[in-house]
Amino acid sequence: MVSLIVASIVVSGLLYLVVELLQIDRRETVLDETQRDMRRAMDYVADDLREAIYVYADPAANIATPLDNAGYTLPGGGAIPVLAFWKPQPLDDDFSELPDCSTAANEDTCNALKLRQAYYQLVIYFLKPNTAADAGQWDGKSRIIRYTVSEYTKASLSTAAQTSPFLSNSPAAQDFSSWSPNSAGSLPGTDSKVLVDYVADLDATNGAPTCDTGYTASGISDSFSACILLPETGRNQDVVVFLKGDASGFNDRRLVNSFSEASSLPTLKTQVLVRGVIGKEPD
Repeated sequence: MVSLIVASIVVSGLLYLVVELLQIDRRETVLDETQRDMRRAMDYVADDLREAIYVYADPAANIATPLDNAGYTLPGGGAIPVLAFWKPQPLDDDFSELPDCSTAANEDTCNALKLRQAYYQLVIYFLKPNTAADAGQWDGKSRIIRYTVSEYTKASLSTAAQTSPFLSNSPAAQDFSSWSPNSAGSLPGTDSKVLVDYVADLDATNGAPTCDTGYTASGISDSFSACILLPETGRNQDVVVFLKGDASGFNDRRLVNSFSEASSLPTLKTQVLVRGVIGKEPD
């Protein structure tokens, strides 16, 4: 009888250890997967930024608020704009057949489009908190959304007609910092897609990082934020981006929580030199 009790205790203890080891292995696997997703997202943002020609120092005040006031549907639900910049979007094979500019409504704009073989695109990265209503689709604490406004769509290129934000208001004809969109009307050329889920909570107590002199901070938490070198004519801008994941999630279907501080995900950091520059004169 005693031996049976002892055997039961030993077996129960071994089973407990096996279950704990399996849970630890699963947690570490999820942590690795989440950090890998963060690295991929960071690489995507960095590649996107390198193609920029102008980065806004204050995305909320400089461009997100004007778009919202003009009637454009931006990501809501407490979404915070962290990065906003202009980049050239090359014409691909689908856009190879452009109209005869002599018949276009705006001949000068059409000729400029043919000469550049590219058009302008405004890119805004938002950090949006996930809620119970997002369960089943977005399960992390927050997610990053890539929102774009393009100067042309595939349909409008056939007539070289700019989308409504740009009508008679091209950023090429003025300083990017002072560009403001026309009233929304219809919304061709806008697009909103989720880049990555399982980003750390934007209400993190650490707040946005402290930036070096000459840089301005963007974002309200260390989960996704940036230090942006203030724009200056003839100088390439420099952007430092921070990103931190959280494998535990908000609507957590994976039932995974960091079991110690040592297993929490570190903050990723990358520094990007923007290739585009406005008003630069050769030496």
